[in-house]
Formats: sequence, C-alpha cells, structure tokens
Amino acid sequence: MKKIIFPVFLFASTVLFAQSFEKKVGHFGKIIASPKINLVLVEGNEESVKIDYANVDPDKINVKVKHNKLHIYLDGSKFTEKQRRVQKDGWVNKESMYKNASITAYVTYKKLNKLVVRGEQEVDVQGAIANKKFKLSAYGECNITMASLQVDWFKAALYGQNTLKVKTGSAEVQKYKLFGENKIDTQSIQSSEITSSTYGESRLKLNAEENLKLWTFGESQVMVRGGAEVDKLTFGQVSIRKQPF
Repeated sequence: MKKIIFPVFLFASTVLFAQSFEKKVGHFGKIIASPKINLVLVEGNEESVKIDYANVDPDKINVKVKHNKLHIYLDGSKFTEKQRRVQKDGWVNKESMYKNASITAYVTYKKLNKLVVRGEQEVDVQGAIANKKFKLSAYGECNITMASLQVDWFKAALYGQNTLKVKTGSAEVQKYKLFGENKIDTQSIQSSEITSSTYGESRLKLNAEENLKLWTFGESQVMVRGGAEVDKLTFGQVSIRKQPF
C-alpha cells in the first residue's frame, strides 16, 4: 500500500480526531461521499477504507459497497445533511444533526472511473487516476485536488461553489458542465478538445491544442493555454485570455 501524504487541512485537524476504525470492502470502481465526509484517495493493490472521526457516533457512519459502488455517508444524510429543530430565544430554527462532526475517509482504490461528492468538504486524490474514462460530480462547496489524471475522456459536472485543480496528466477530451460559481484549473493537463457549458459565474484555466468550445450563460473568465481554436456562444459577459505556451 502506498504511503499517504497528509495534506495541510487534514494534518491541522488530526488533533481533533479521537478515534478511528477500518472497514473491509469489496471491489468498487465508483465512490460516493455524502455530506461531512472528507476524502483522501490513494491508488494501491488492495482496496480498503479507514475512517477517522470525532464528535459523532461511529454507528452513524456507513461504509457500503453495492453494484461496484462505494458509498460513505451518515445516517439520514445520503444527499443533504440531516436537520433537527432547536428552540432559542423563543424562535424555532433548524440546524445540522452533525454540525460538530469531523470525519475523514482514507480510501485505497485499484481503479476508479467515477467520483461523486455532496456537501462542503475537502477531497484530495493523491493517487493517479488512469482509465479510459473518468467522471466527476460535485454538489455544494467542495475543494477537489487531483494529483494526476491519465484518461482518454474526462467529464466534470459541478453544482454550487466548487473548486477543482488537477496537477498533471492528459485527457484527449474534456467536458464541463458548471452551475453556480465554480473554479476550474486544469492547465497542467494536455488535451486536444475541451467543451464547457457554464451557467453562472465561473473561472476556468484550461489547456487545449485543437478545439475549445464555450457555451456561457452569465459571467465567466477563461484563461486558455495551447493553440486551440475557440468557438463560443455567450449570453452575458465572458472574458477569454490566451496564455503563452
């Protein structure tokens, strides 16, 4: 198993983690992380999951594999955080059942073709993603960092206020669907063709050698590296700036 390098956000919070447990899992090629589940992903020869947690009952943490899909979630919070009613100063409000919970899942995978993240959490993919296709979906306010992406086809659908950065790699074709205020930085990826549809205010840093197609509804800022021909259809304001090779 490869050694995991702890990122700053996790290292700073390790003092908060009082306990941990490991879970045996079957084979999976897809991962879903529900609200409150931070992720650290590494590539290895044996699939495994280790959970660090604090301020939450471990019995509330679910780690399940079904139909080639690993799903990590809290009871009642598969899609959104479970709420409860609280009374204060004569007013009744709602708050998260798990507002003080701290959870990080360290996942070792063999091969990955899809990642789905829901909520407001950190995702650090330290291992390489090497496959023909890879699909990423994020809902909420997630900060996603990927060390290396080596694929023929890459698609990302981001909803909310997410950030995505890929440090190195190649993807022959990239496709983006962005809803809200999202930030993309994949300039370190070698690519021939990129298609992006944005709805809202997004910032993109891209690298394309042949074709770049942009459909924007709202305000977008695009920085392009490479010799791609730009084809655009805009409703709103879009700023496109080419960077030197």
